[in-house]
Amino acid sequence: MVIAFIQMIVEPGKEKEIKEKLMDLNYLSCKVEEAYMTYGEFDVVIKVTSDAVENINHFIMKIREVEGIKRTVTSLVYGAL
Repeated sequence: MVIAFIQMIVEPGKEKEIKEKLMDLNYLSCKVEEAYMTYGEFDVVIKVTSDAVENINHFIMKIREVEGIKRTVTSLVYGAL
């Protein structure tokens, strides 16, 4: 299993709407396991699981189509406990 954390900067006031949209987004084998609105540099952070890194890449391209998302930063997990 591949795990990724995707951090997003979104348009002001759209944090809750985008978090809710992403919770319902399943694409290829990717599933949003957790989603949070956060303070600091990023506004929304999601945890995504998949069976292949390539699918994570396609998933990122898909979420970049969501209106209101301005920027994403992805961290792939390589040593889960």
